[in-house]
Amino acid sequence: MFVDYLLPILAGILGLVLLCVPQQFVVVLVVALGIFLILSGFFILFKLLSLSDDTFYKVNIYVRGGLSIILGALCIFLPIKMGEAIWTTLCIVLGIFALLASVSEILTIIKLKEQNIPVKQYITEMVGMIITAIVLFLLPKFGNILLRIAGGVILVTSIILAINVKKNAPIVEEDAEVVDGE
Repeated sequence: MFVDYLLPILAGILGLVLLCVPQQFVVVLVVALGIFLILSGFFILFKLLSLSDDTFYKVNIYVRGGLSIILGALCIFLPIKMGEAIWTTLCIVLGIFALLASVSEILTIIKLKEQNIPVKQYITEMVGMIITAIVLFLLPKFGNILLRIAGGVILVTSIILAINVKKNAPIVEEDAEVVDGE
């Protein structure tokens, strides 16, 4: 029964954190993004590099993977050490990187399609990068407001999820009698 309520509880905690301490949440989020960028950079370098022998493709992958690792390291160290000016600059730089990465992704998709390699996941990644860029450009100006709104929405959603779990809980009858088919 507790497992059914786990998602609403976790969502409620996330919503409260976003409502109460959005700036500290952003630092944690940026550090997590940094870790993701570093892992993504290594994945790009070690996994995607071997998919094509084309020189332009390889240079594209080296640049994208290397920039991802460098920006990931900056995401980890700068928010912890610096103030709001660095945060704003970092959001803009990451937004630009996300847009450039989506352009790079288009080139990657073209090269992989030429070799009949499935590209659906790369298209999804490209769309995600564009959405990420938009959010990153909006964060410095509207960050606290957007995070608090998101916190409120998540909190309300967690309450709705908990009510839904309660309404759909299986009915257990203790005095049920088993009747033999004869």
